[in-house]
Amino acid sequence: MSGRRPVAVLPDVLANQIAAGEVVERPASVVKELVENALDAEATRVFVDVEEGGKRLVRVVDDGHGMSREDATLALERHATSKVRTADDLGAIATLGFRGEALPSIASVSRFRLVTRITDEDAATEISVDHGAVESVRDAGAPVGTKIEVRDLFDSVPARLKFLKRTATEMSHINGYITASALGYPHVHFKLTHNGRTSQDLPPAPSLKHRIHQVLGGRVTDHLWEVWLDEPIQIRGFISEPTFTRTNQSGVHTFVNGRAVKDRVINHAVVSSYGNLLERGRYPYAVLYVHVPPDTVDVNVHPAKAEVRFLERGLVHEAIVGACRTTLASTPWAERGTPFYAPQGASGSSSAVTLRDSAFSDRSAVAAAAAPVSSVAPELEVDTLTPAGKPRFFSRMKVLGQADKTYLVCEGADGLHVIDQHAAHERVGYERIKSGYCTSRLAKQQLLLPLQLDLTAREDAAARAHGALIERLGFDFEPFGGTTWQVMAVPAVLAAANVERLLRDVVAELAELGTTTVAEARMDLLFSTMACHSVIRAGDALNEQEIRALLESMDDADLGANCPHGRPVSVTIPFTDLARRLHRT
Repeated sequence: MSGRRPVAVLPDVLANQIAAGEVVERPASVVKELVENALDAEATRVFVDVEEGGKRLVRVVDDGHGMSREDATLALERHATSKVRTADDLGAIATLGFRGEALPSIASVSRFRLVTRITDEDAATEISVDHGAVESVRDAGAPVGTKIEVRDLFDSVPARLKFLKRTATEMSHINGYITASALGYPHVHFKLTHNGRTSQDLPPAPSLKHRIHQVLGGRVTDHLWEVWLDEPIQIRGFISEPTFTRTNQSGVHTFVNGRAVKDRVINHAVVSSYGNLLERGRYPYAVLYVHVPPDTVDVNVHPAKAEVRFLERGLVHEAIVGACRTTLASTPWAERGTPFYAPQGASGSSSAVTLRDSAFSDRSAVAAAAAPVSSVAPELEVDTLTPAGKPRFFSRMKVLGQADKTYLVCEGADGLHVIDQHAAHERVGYERIKSGYCTSRLAKQQLLLPLQLDLTAREDAAARAHGALIERLGFDFEPFGGTTWQVMAVPAVLAAANVERLLRDVVAELAELGTTTVAEARMDLLFSTMACHSVIRAGDALNEQEIRALLESMDDADLGANCPHGRPVSVTIPFTDLARRLHRT
């Protein structure tokens, strides 16, 4: 049996190796720490060379302001830093690095060589360290800036070495970090080579959009739209149109005061700003920069410095949602149309609509005067008022006809536009229901005979918990005894819908919420469910007057380029593509 062991102070080398376990997880961690130091040194060129995925060598060369011999020597001591002096400094960090742990931690688990020079010195300083033991400090010839070489990482710590992944995996992490750094600092020239071959070479970009094109490529950049906000916080960046998505959040790149972060508040704000424009399981692309006063954000949350904590997280979340929704509401992609041949990122399937949809009850005189159509086809309304500043896109098209009783074919200035009639009208219905709910002006339609519904215990509980919300949605719905409820009135815009199915769907959605506080994102789903019960669907024949009425209504609906499930309302076949495919060019 082992006896009691006395407390002892750890040797510096062992303490640094323990610290390295938190700071240096893999070769990409070394790249991250060294590149952050270069950026803090105001470098305009940062060149990174690696061998064997960084396991054999990581070399970072920058043209920053460098270090004096005294500073270079001190930088290899734990907790030695030029960036923090007092506790007040820790509460308002404006640099990427600040703890003073990176260099000694890295040097303790590798063969480390640092060469650095400042403008005021004729010679550079070269320091060599072998797994924590300083071997030499001497003069060297080198330009202003810093070069650091890290060889044989974790050779002295086999337990850590065996956890490193294949070279390709380690290299993907390094590439990912260089990508993030390049997006965060467009004015800096980044270059990454692996085993002598160039992996990324990103010269300074004249604008953020140019940098995004360099890093993410034209396919992504062509589907991004600018986000801009100055108050209450500053937000800059780009987000993708709702139909250009992917199956995970790896396309979302976010920065706080220049620091690349994976922050749940920001990511949630970006995704939730789309509401129901995104299909379930899909996520947008985004490159977003958030600037807040340094004393309102805590970056000292995690050793890897990849997480932050906001003093006013609600304010940040609200500002991001508002900025993104301003861009989304303007639907800038609608003017260009959804390219017919461009990748959409998703198949675009949505929940099947099995009910006989019908028209809104407040039909306009124009729609009422339309020529008779098939008995199953609902009429559509025309809004004569154009919201201030809302551009007319769909309504100025020339109507060519209807295909397969499902698609509306129209001619625009740039090509043919094929519109999904159900998705389009569903968008219009959704906006009317949402607008009426938000303004508490959803008109009610009294039923000739009250309708009784027998609910399950779970549905009954949901109906009782959300009674006020159900009433605000335009229903008169009250207990009739036991778990039976009685419906006396429904929203006027849904008067022609199947009332029983409509109420059951609404109550089912509310039962899923499980709380009396209904989140905005879930309310969008509820509005979508209601909209599905009152619109035309595939198979309904429409005449030109009704098609024209739908196009007018689409222009008046916010975010009219997408249905409430996120599917595109239309695709565009440019005339130039037709000419090319028909060999006319």
